Amino acid sequence: MASKKDRDTFEIFAIWEYDSLTIYKTIENKVKSDKEHVERVQNWYKRMGGRENLKKVFFSIDQDFMESTVLREKTILH
Repeated sequence: MASKKDRDTFEIFAIWEYDSLTIYKTIENKVKSDKEHVERVQNWYKRMGGRENLKKVFFSIDQDFMESTVLREKTILH
């Protein structure tokens, strides 16, 4: 039988597509330099008890980058 801890653990998985890593970095830099966005994020952290408090809730946060081995025109996405 799974422990209570195991039953209360969830994984959130999201995939975002970008045309290239360079374009991703450009967009990421624009988001991080948006003062209103940064303020909203900082306020959210405060409401959640601070960034350090979230480490008690989120066991890990991973970010991976993948590249397709299939040409786009050979997929249903073209």
